[in-house]
Amino acid sequence: MKNKLVLLTIPLVLLIICGVGALMIIDAAPSESMYLKQIEMAEKYLSNNDYDKAIECYKKAIDADKSEEAPYIQLAQIYYSKNDFDSLMNILNLGIKNTNGEKLKNTLAYYISIKDSNLAATSQDNSALATKQINYNLLNIFNSYTYDKYSHNYAISSEQILNGKYTVKYLNLNAEFSYYNTDTNKRIIESATQKPVKDSTPNEIVLDDAKDLFQNATNVSYDDIKNLGAVNIIKSFDRNINSYVLSFDLYNCNIKIACNESGTVDFANNYNVIIPQSIVDLSNAHKVKGNIVDSKSGETINNAQINVRKGKANNDGVIYKSLVVSSSNYEIELEKGEYTFEVKAEEYETGYFDVTVSDNDEISMDIKLEKSGGTIVITVTPNSSSVQGKYAEIHCVLMGYGYVGKTRVYNNPIIEKNGKTIAKYEETGSSQIITVYDKNTMIDFHFHGTCSTDDYKVNIKVEGAGEQNLIVPTEPFSFASDYSYMTAFTVSNGNISIVDSRVKRL
Repeated sequence: MKNKLVLLTIPLVLLIICGVGALMIIDAAPSESMYLKQIEMAEKYLSNNDYDKAIECYKKAIDADKSEEAPYIQLAQIYYSKNDFDSLMNILNLGIKNTNGEKLKNTLAYYISIKDSNLAATSQDNSALATKQINYNLLNIFNSYTYDKYSHNYAISSEQILNGKYTVKYLNLNAEFSYYNTDTNKRIIESATQKPVKDSTPNEIVLDDAKDLFQNATNVSYDDIKNLGAVNIIKSFDRNINSYVLSFDLYNCNIKIACNESGTVDFANNYNVIIPQSIVDLSNAHKVKGNIVDSKSGETINNAQINVRKGKANNDGVIYKSLVVSSSNYEIELEKGEYTFEVKAEEYETGYFDVTVSDNDEISMDIKLEKSGGTIVITVTPNSSSVQGKYAEIHCVLMGYGYVGKTRVYNNPIIEKNGKTIAKYEETGSSQIITVYDKNTMIDFHFHGTCSTDDYKVNIKVEGAGEQNLIVPTEPFSFASDYSYMTAFTVSNGNISIVDSRVKRL
């Protein structure tokens, strides 16, 4: 009897074991089903504004599949709505650690920019800045990204399909992108999904804020745009928006932006349209890639900028493409032809390199930059509130190079030699700034003509050798002749020497 009981018990135990094993297999089989279930539940909770339960579900989805970027981004958006920046940053950094995803990196950059925007707004000098630059990094994205590349690198903020037109916005790209079929191109929108095909480029891009098109500028004139390298500049009146509009081509984009009658950009109007021109045909494009390194040590150089111009030895022509390189590795796609690469990096001399793109699918070329000799920055500012609107007219005599500064006699805003910038002059608010890019340059610093303030404060920063502040009085150089001047001080091999005894150190 006992034997029979044992015989009956063994199959029963086996059945139980098999059943438990089957349950384990079913439960473990694909965690994908658990991931999708948690995502579905989270979306339902979100639709009912139950953020806490949505957070729980998104976290469970991450536990089920750590490699998916979507739940990290959704959690970040919830934390942002709750004004919980600590949790927001933590979840995005966790996502980057687990996935190394580009969308998460861009999303993190977006929220960091939001967090810092108030501080930036309070510290920004809204006066007209002397240096005005186009946002080359943004335009480089606009003129080279396809729908597939945008979707791969950026998280979608919103999207809409209406009457054959697809519009989309991405986090960290403050613009609206529109795609639609045209008479000349009927394959932009895919009929089955009503979304763009992968290799489509936007028909037009509209910035949320037209100021994003420019860097460090709140007042941009017709001449400024021309000096930035724009071509085909046309000013016309657009009755649809009841405003003048500047239209110009720059960085493979056609740009339209509201302006006043004189051609100065009207940022208050905010009308802007950016139309990417023909994108390089991927079948004819060739990759040029390599490393950017120190010419002597061979160490890698991060945070460089590459400007590409068509033709050899074209150091100052219209820029064809620009690339900001955050690491030492660079990669750029170009059609067959001759090009000049202008490469800039902090603490290094600007380098110019001729590049020939042939039929090779890929070209490897390391870029070697020379360390700069250090810089001297001289800032001259009125030391009185009784300024009557006239600057001291100043200039540096750079031994062996010439003059740089603002005077009626020598009006050189920049000195270049063999494609290398030696010194430049600029104005910021009430200050005048002269930058000399080699601290070993011999300098005589002069003040010209009459001035409108009691005295001037001069700040001199020599890289690697600290800084000095001087007070230069008005009286000694308030001569009747505009050509009269006094030498206030000299700089030799980075050493500052006061020439006139009435110049005082602070």
